[in-house]
Amino acid sequence: MSWRVMPRALRCPEMGLRKDRSPEEIVRELKRRARHGGPTALRSGSNRGDWLYAAAVKHFGSWKKAVEDTGHRYADIAIRPYTAQEVKQRIRAIAAAGERTLASREKRLSAAASRLFGSWKAALEAAGCADRYLIWPKTRVIETIHRRESLGLDLNTMAVLRDDRFLYRAARLRFGNWAIAFKAALGRKPVRVNPASRPKKVHSAKKIRH
Repeated sequence: MSWRVMPRALRCPEMGLRKDRSPEEIVRELKRRARHGGPTALRSGSNRGDWLYAAAVKHFGSWKKAVEDTGHRYADIAIRPYTAQEVKQRIRAIAAAGERTLASREKRLSAAASRLFGSWKAALEAAGCADRYLIWPKTRVIETIHRRESLGLDLNTMAVLRDDRFLYRAARLRFGNWAIAFKAALGRKPVRVNPASRPKKVHSAKKIRH
């Protein structure tokens, strides 16, 4: 965050006017920012690129040492790494929201997962989310289609998209598209639904628990 976009309350009135600052001035400004923005305002990422960051490193050797000279423990305000429990909770929250649990979309979480569990896949398994559509085998897709049919639920594309996004995505991932997955499971093509024939109000079918 540069000083130009920093919240006004955290800006120093003389910011940028003097190139050199004394250690006392640096500590005084650090304390002022902590008063206005709380201790987390002293995280390095919030100040990198600012005059204060450069001055602190110059006089104290590092940003951490400058912050600790104000009486704060830097370990208490730095961004804390995920614990194993937090990694599992975050993965479960992503899956519960129906989002794709892709390592490439959660880089910080993915790094923690690899550090704590050995791999992203292992973290998914530890979180109980390894059987989501990302790694569903074809047999799982077919079994779920059979279950929908046995319950009398609609099996047209729109109904499945509405009721069970995981099934639909797994079908596309494993078979290429919904029609091929449907035929593989039931030996026939899905019935196309004419949009004009649909009722105006559609009540969602009860979702199947996977």
